[in-house]
Amino acid sequence: MQGSLGLEPLELHEFQAQGVKTRVVDDDGTLNPRKDTVMLVLTRKTHEQLIIGGSIVVTVTQIDGNRVSLGIEAPPSVRILRAEVAAKEAEDEQRAA
Repeated sequence: MQGSLGLEPLELHEFQAQGVKTRVVDDDGTLNPRKDTVMLVLTRKTHEQLIIGGSIVVTVTQIDGNRVSLGIEAPPSVRILRAEVAAKEAEDEQRAA
């Protein structure tokens, strides 16, 4: 069965063995370690893209040594933060509470 973009959907269980457990930042900014969350690790070249949820496009714009530049196209309602910024915001909110 193909998805809306004409691509075959990937089954998460296929990647469980290769996945990396990760931490998730909830919509309210709190860090939420989830046991069922798995990171899919992909290899991409410059100008190649990933499509997430049909509305978010991540493009590898440049690779320079160990630095990768990404372009992210997403609806205005999607908040995009670097992980260290999200963690700092969560810490700040916990201190303020």
